[in-house]
Amino acid sequence: MFGENNMEESIIKELINSNAGVEEWKKAGFNDLQALEITIGIKSGIDVSKYASEEFNERQMKVIRNALEEGIDVTPYADPFIDAVRMKEARLNAEHKGTPETQQLNELQSQEILLGLQSGVDVSVYADPRYTFRQMEQIRIRLEKGIDPSELLIYKDN
Repeated sequence: MFGENNMEESIIKELINSNAGVEEWKKAGFNDLQALEITIGIKSGIDVSKYASEEFNERQMKVIRNALEEGIDVTPYADPFIDAVRMKEARLNAEHKGTPETQQLNELQSQEILLGLQSGVDVSVYADPRYTFRQMEQIRIRLEKGIDPSELLIYKDN
């Protein structure tokens, strides 16, 4: 989560454990807004290790922090490659526990389904708006390679 470097990970853990302020986080390489999101999270008593990485921008950090403060599992979207808007959509879906019938696919999810259709796989396996586009992509790739995607299918209730 913290990058490739164990040294970087240990520095971040040390900062978290020491209740470091904004200036200490800035010295560790975070910009002002990233440092602020981390210190707000520490003061809120949440596990900031979920987003205390320079790979996340401040908007992504804020979405993750808000979700953690509300007790929402951020695992499905705490990914630096998912932009803040998509994170917020995933958070709202998790928060409202909407049914697949009331949720809509976003553009990236629709693209994954289209790619699956083009490659001839059974898209019904993952055509569920509760999956993030990254999850859909992983399932699609497994199907294309002829690998059983069962372990990735977290929404099997359909």
